[in-house]
Amino acid sequence: MQGPANEGYNQVFASMAANGNLYFASSRKTGHYDIFRSRLVGGKYQPAEDLGPEFNGPAIDSFEAFISPDESFLLIGSFGRDDSFGSSDLYIAYSQNGTWTKPKNLGPIINSKARDYSPRISGDGKWLLFTSERTTPPGGSATAAKPRSTPYTYKEFTAESRSLYNGLGNLYRIPLDYVLRTTKP
Repeated sequence: MQGPANEGYNQVFASMAANGNLYFASSRKTGHYDIFRSRLVGGKYQPAEDLGPEFNGPAIDSFEAFISPDESFLLIGSFGRDDSFGSSDLYIAYSQNGTWTKPKNLGPIINSKARDYSPRISGDGKWLLFTSERTTPPGGSATAAKPRSTPYTYKEFTAESRSLYNGLGNLYRIPLDYVLRTTKP
């Protein structure tokens, strides 16, 4: 479907505020994924707006933008920021008098050396939900604290590959009030 948000580019991870405004990541400008907003005005979506250099830059790829229902804050999953703990990290930005604050890294309780991504808010508004690959996959990895010194047996590899901590992303949650309390500008 064509429209102000879908202009022939790749759009990913859209979220909608209670007023209908859309926030999403798109490759429309530079080939990198940047964060945009399309406002709903009079029942029609307006042209997508780039959220600006605090959000988007030549070395930054932001694949996820999750807006709170009241548009008071925006959760971001982003690669390439200077204050990253490793791979993709989670960030938050606040709307203050119609202007967005600079995205703030959610810190080491939430972010790890591994890929941390897909921030969401639980339906009851009490939890920040996110995915992380912080567990060690079978055979170890560059993000593992200590790689194995001996090869896995078939039985060990099969057991770990089928376990919860197999190196693929797992779902985590942390109280949203803690996140908001510790990151508020």
